[in-house]
Amino acid sequence: MISLLLGISVVCAIIFLIISVVNDSEGFMAAGILAGVCAAFLLVWTCVLWNSVATDGELLPQKIAMYEEENARLEEQVAVTVNAYMQHESTTYEEILSENSINIALTLPELQSNEMVQQQIKIYMNNTEQIKSLKNQLIELSARRWRLYFGR
Repeated sequence: MISLLLGISVVCAIIFLIISVVNDSEGFMAAGILAGVCAAFLLVWTCVLWNSVATDGELLPQKIAMYEEENARLEEQVAVTVNAYMQHESTTYEEILSENSINIALTLPELQSNEMVQQQIKIYMNNTEQIKSLKNQLIELSARRWRLYFGR
């Protein structure tokens, strides 16, 4: 849409300036200058949008893939840690089953106190938020493309 307006402004500026030179009219000269100023403004806006669309169009899918890959790796690490904890818990529970409940409570480590797992979960949650943000930017990218050249 902005590209279309830019084209119309340039054509109007050229036509008005030609008419002002042929007819020696100050009114058409002023209209040509106004259309030229509008064209210059639209040209700057078009350049900014083109840069934004080109950069985001290439980088956003790559960033999303990177965060999704990291989240998959973190999911695997947390699953391994949880499985190891569950195996440890069942083995330890069988070994100390004959002891009293205080010894059981003191012997079994809690998964929630594992700082590594907590940190991995925090990173996973932050990555998930980043993925949502990037997907939102990807949606906004289609709106910028529409404004720029009626694209998707």
